[in-house]
Amino acid sequence: MIVYRPNQTVVNTADLLARLRALHAGLEGAVAPAHDSVQAFLIELGEFEAAVVDAIEGDSNRASHVSRVLRRSALRAGHMFLRSWRQQPQQGWIERAGASLAEIAALELPPKVRVSVSEGYAYYGLYPETYIAAAERFAAARTAGDAVVIGIRSIGASLGAAVEATLQSLGWKTYSQTVRPAGHPFDRTLPLTDQLAAELRARAAAFFLIVDEGPGLSGSSFACIAEALEGVGVATDRIVFLPSWDADGSSFVNRQAAREWSRHPRYTAAFEEVWLDDGRLRRPGSSARLHDISAGKWRELLCGNEWEWPAVQPQHEAPKYLSGGLLLKFVGLGRYGQEKLELARLLSSEGFVPGIAGLSSGFLASKLASGIPVRADGASRRGLLERSAAYLAWRRKNLPRPHSLSFDQLIEMIQVNSREAIGGCVPDSWLSRLRREVEDREATAVDGRMLVHEWIDTQRGFLKTDAVDHHADHFYPGDADIAWDLAAACVEFDLDAPARRYFLDRYRATSGDPVSSRVFDFYELAWVAFRAGYTSMAAGAVDTAERDRFEKQFRKYARILRNASEARKEQWPIPA
Repeated sequence: MIVYRPNQTVVNTADLLARLRALHAGLEGAVAPAHDSVQAFLIELGEFEAAVVDAIEGDSNRASHVSRVLRRSALRAGHMFLRSWRQQPQQGWIERAGASLAEIAALELPPKVRVSVSEGYAYYGLYPETYIAAAERFAAARTAGDAVVIGIRSIGASLGAAVEATLQSLGWKTYSQTVRPAGHPFDRTLPLTDQLAAELRARAAAFFLIVDEGPGLSGSSFACIAEALEGVGVATDRIVFLPSWDADGSSFVNRQAAREWSRHPRYTAAFEEVWLDDGRLRRPGSSARLHDISAGKWRELLCGNEWEWPAVQPQHEAPKYLSGGLLLKFVGLGRYGQEKLELARLLSSEGFVPGIAGLSSGFLASKLASGIPVRADGASRRGLLERSAAYLAWRRKNLPRPHSLSFDQLIEMIQVNSREAIGGCVPDSWLSRLRREVEDREATAVDGRMLVHEWIDTQRGFLKTDAVDHHADHFYPGDADIAWDLAAACVEFDLDAPARRYFLDRYRATSGDPVSSRVFDFYELAWVAFRAGYTSMAAGAVDTAERDRFEKQFRKYARILRNASEARKEQWPIPA
């Protein structure tokens, strides 16, 4: 099944460097820079480093001069970040980072680079501060000595810088490198040039700390680096993993990675330990206690009987807390969170979402709205349809974007997911006739997930929740035609033919967008194929009760796909 979309952007290198300089100038001019601002600088410098080194070295891992300069600059940002977190004076680290930016500007760099989204920072509530704590735990168990820090690009560039700065502050002598494993995500390998292999072999007596987010389904990125290190003579017990969570490896799909994972010491620190236990997340707000409603726990408060609960894949939900009349939801660190804040304020000013109190430490604070989630059997109410149509019309008018996906990528997702869901796919001859009409349509920062329970019926009217996230997450479709949302609403609200006509007519009248029935049909097919893929994937990753909910949803989407095939039997033959 295809549910994840590519999450890279081609950007002018000069523009990225100019942004870094602007961020640094804000830090340099502050008497005591805000920690969020220092954190943002570390994150963006790490993304810049990873993008440039990838452009120059790819997965050859040859430790070029440019990569050395960038690694040194990242380490200086790591020291800034460490001192900011510890609330210590910077003692010249901001100035040293500025000198590094000048040195970078003098390098011969590629004119354009491909920047990857740091998924942990953008989606999953991964905080580099937890890696400071993990590094401290590693160091506390040993006498200071030599350490080699290996960050896995992309996000491992900034995480590795935080770890290396921490070790240096504790008296360790360090050397660092970023690497890019190659191959299929479930079976990574680490190519080493003779030069880098010799450098690592010369330091074989040191401790080697491998730093990255994850592990994911396979654990192969960590494992392949450990195997490569053992291949140049590093002892197994000198190789240490610093992941974002301490998996035991038993569920990895790569069995060799599972065996490798169990052979090495691992150090982690949980977000709750580092950010919640000392109250840092509450600053500068009130002292109200935080109540965790992440991973579907919000359903206990809002959705009544358990049999009515919508399905939730806990790993795909952002952390959420209730605190003193506010909902705190993770929306991203650095620029990721700032972009969501700006959109949330716009939507709130139009009355589409609850009031916004601000952004702190990656968490968007929204005022709690008293109400109940809409149920599918009540979703055809005229008031909801009018509000939904106005909401989508506003998004199309005010949030224009370039398309995140091509027509061919959408077709591939429809084909693959339909084949796996119902045993048949749509022939290109049928879909290709829609190419020009679909490609000529404008893209929007769509809502991306018009699920019925995400509408709340309140005294102020109907409000949308999760309205700032899904066009910018790593699932389909990204920024897309608003017809994606129109089709999703019709499917998820379970609208009959008259209700559909009313909803679409209200949207057309409000927006001035004469979306055709052909375009709508195409995106209805795309939405249903995507959701069939997502629910099938999620059902295999959750417990029994949750699996039953996802399987019920999957059957619904498969049924709609089959009905579509019957309606177009001559144009879209499906094997019996």
